[in-house]
Amino acid sequence: MEKGNRPIPNTLRLHRKALGYSQKHAASLLGLESVRPLKSWEKGTTLPSTVYLFKLCILLGKTPRELYTVLTYSLREEMLTKEFE
Repeated sequence: MEKGNRPIPNTLRLHRKALGYSQKHAASLLGLESVRPLKSWEKGTTLPSTVYLFKLCILLGKTPRELYTVLTYSLREEMLTKEFE
């Protein structure tokens, strides 16, 4: 999947704010030393590692699909396209 410099759409910030967590508090609960990685994930400039994706899902009470809906469907389409080549 080609992402280029486009942000990766996600709902991390939306769900974090809905739970009333500041970035600093959420970062602390995730075991991050600073808010920088969380900011980057929320802006869509980077993706969390698998471990942090699991932690985000637990913290926010959501599935990866709910947090990264657009990415999930893009990857699905890419795989289906290859299946029928």
